[in-house]
Amino acid sequence: MNVLMFVMAMLMLMSLMTYSKFNEYRIQATLQHQFDNYMQYQERNYFNDRSVDKYNETHVRKKNGSKEKGKTRNSSLSKLPIGVLLDRSQQSVGTDKYDMVRLLFKDLIIKTYGQYDFLAQALKEKPDSIDELIVRFPEAVENLPNNQKISKPKDLADIDLDNSLLNETLYKLLKGSQFLYDSKEGLVEEGYPPLTDFITISKGTKIRVYLAPSELLNILFDPNTVDEIIRAREFFYLEVYNDRLDANEATERFQTMFEGAINSNTSLDFLDFTVSKTDPRKR
Repeated sequence: MNVLMFVMAMLMLMSLMTYSKFNEYRIQATLQHQFDNYMQYQERNYFNDRSVDKYNETHVRKKNGSKEKGKTRNSSLSKLPIGVLLDRSQQSVGTDKYDMVRLLFKDLIIKTYGQYDFLAQALKEKPDSIDELIVRFPEAVENLPNNQKISKPKDLADIDLDNSLLNETLYKLLKGSQFLYDSKEGLVEEGYPPLTDFITISKGTKIRVYLAPSELLNILFDPNTVDEIIRAREFFYLEVYNDRLDANEATERFQTMFEGAINSNTSLDFLDFTVSKTDPRKR
């Protein structure tokens, strides 16, 4: 009887050990399966990104005279067109577009550069300095010598606003500033991007939401949606680039997702949501 109980106990112990080993194997197998799936997913992403990079490195754009049949060049730009602010006739009439661009330009300057000392000091000394800078644009442009024209944003550095504070502020905005480091002290001065990265002298173009920098998106849309817009752009780019989604359908979906988040100072007609095979991460 005692022998039988001993044998039964041993059998139960072996069963428990076997079950424990089997359960451990099952868990390991499950984890291995999940890991394999994850690695396959990462590998696909890696090769997708490599393919995109390779395309961007080797793709040669067609010359102006050899456009692909059925395709037209998108005239929208990824920058804020401030040409209307330089036009006295637009200023005197005070069109809706002039007012909108004026507010957006002011908002861009304050939100992008307001935390830096040069602009904070200018606003402290002259609270309406940005408004006055904009108002003086047309006259300053007209007073340029006949052989000088404003064809690029950096040319604005040549105009004289007839005020030393405004001239200095505009110069620093256009030039930008590099980060300054010291080997012992570390970061000495925090740099900032030049205003020329975000504006164009054009008058009539729309802003290309798909390619616009985050600084522009921050003034065109609810700031809480900017990160979501950037993620959506990357998603639609990969879908269109890999021919999983038609560009027109992607454009429609992209606009539907974010047209409700447009800032009250911005008109939908001023924005272009077109999606293409241009990588928005490299603009």
